[in-house]
Amino acid sequence: MQKDELIKRYYSQILLDDLSVEKQEMLSKKSITVIGCGGLGSPLAAYLAGAGVGTIKLVDDDTVELRNLHRQVFFSENDIGIKKVKALSDYLKILIPTPKMKFTTKNLRNYIMTTSSQTY
Repeated sequence: MQKDELIKRYYSQILLDDLSVEKQEMLSKKSITVIGCGGLGSPLAAYLAGAGVGTIKLVDDDTVELRNLHRQVFFSENDIGIKKVKALSDYLKILIPTPKMKFTTKNLRNYIMTTSSQTY
């Protein structure tokens, strides 16, 4: 994203004391993994995308069901039967077309086992 586009999109955020254009540029180069795209993970992903995080990796094996719609507001009846990561990714790409959204349907158990040796 060009610097002037970045300033226009994130102007109100850049005005905050702890942020600057340079820090916003750094944020646009960061990568975050959101595990779970349900009631908590989907709004988290939306806020991260809205804040300008460059790459958001979504991890969830679940599909959208009718019983999800009352509390998982980023899904609609058109998404029923679709993997949550796909539906959420599609929504976020329309809402905020700048992040490099990545999604995967990796089994969470395998994902946690392969990453649990890292130091956080």
